Amino acid sequence: MRTTLLVLHVVFAIFLIGPIATAINQGARALLGGDPGGLRLLARTTTIYGWASLLVAVFGLALVREEYGNSWSDTWLVVSLVLFVVATALVLGLLSPLLRGAVRTATAGGPTRSLAPRAAAVSGIASLCYVAIAVLMVWQPR
Repeated sequence: MRTTLLVLHVVFAIFLIGPIATAINQGARALLGGDPGGLRLLARTTTIYGWASLLVAVFGLALVREEYGNSWSDTWLVVSLVLFVVATALVLGLLSPLLRGAVRTATAGGPTRSLAPRAAAVSGIASLCYVAIAVLMVWQPR
């Protein structure tokens, strides 16, 4: 069972976190361009993959068992979970609404360039969280 859960956790991490990391890092560039169609696609992608990335956490949490060699007393595990919550909150709570608002602005012919620095900051912090999680998952400092 551990192997199945671990495979699902890693596969979902690759196929869900990878695309969201790519999408969120395109946000600032899309805002500079101001194309409503591109912003709409990016907003939708960010939202869908942001919610879907919760599957990574579900299968990861299923692996936290003494019999699998992990426990809630592992600092690296708790830090990884906190970083995941932070990244998810940034993506779903800040970046997705910002991009959806930019779609409305761009559709109305308004400028979206002023939102680019905020999107870059949010996506940069979320990306750093994802990188730190990957390092902690592989390194597992005890």
